[in-house]
Amino acid sequence: MPCVWTVGSSGSSQTLPGFTETPPSRSAADRARLRTAGEGGGHEHEHGRKRENPGKAIEILKIVAPYELGSDDNLYSAYLRGQAYLMLGRGADAAREFQKQLEHRPIYQRNERAALSQLALARAYSMQGDITKAKAAYQDFLRLWKDADPDIPVLKQATAEYAKLH
Repeated sequence: MPCVWTVGSSGSSQTLPGFTETPPSRSAADRARLRTAGEGGGHEHEHGRKRENPGKAIEILKIVAPYELGSDDNLYSAYLRGQAYLMLGRGADAAREFQKQLEHRPIYQRNERAALSQLALARAYSMQGDITKAKAAYQDFLRLWKDADPDIPVLKQATAEYAKLH
């Protein structure tokens, strides 16, 4: 199906040459998985992560990567991919996913995931052995949560992880 755009309130439209609704590089199977992953009961990526199958979660979530910034998932798929990479011990790949979120922070700045992405980035750097970047990322997270209840488990855990870096 061709992509159509509308001009002004007149309702006149024009087909954009060379554009299709579904990218031609996607196979029928990929399109079906993309629809399944995006529909309300599917969420295969969550199931893969919850079942401790981070490799499967990454595989499924890579399908939606080209569409992340144009969807209302607010880079949640990138966050989940980053978490799956952490589970696999792939710190550099995890850091890339969390950095992507932080670079697009205005998209979801009021979302708690912004701060949790900062914490996950610190963990990814720590996993890579980059203590300088890990410390800076932990400090950024702790600065974001400076007014939070100190008994929140994730804050207590992050504080303990940061202390171990010294």
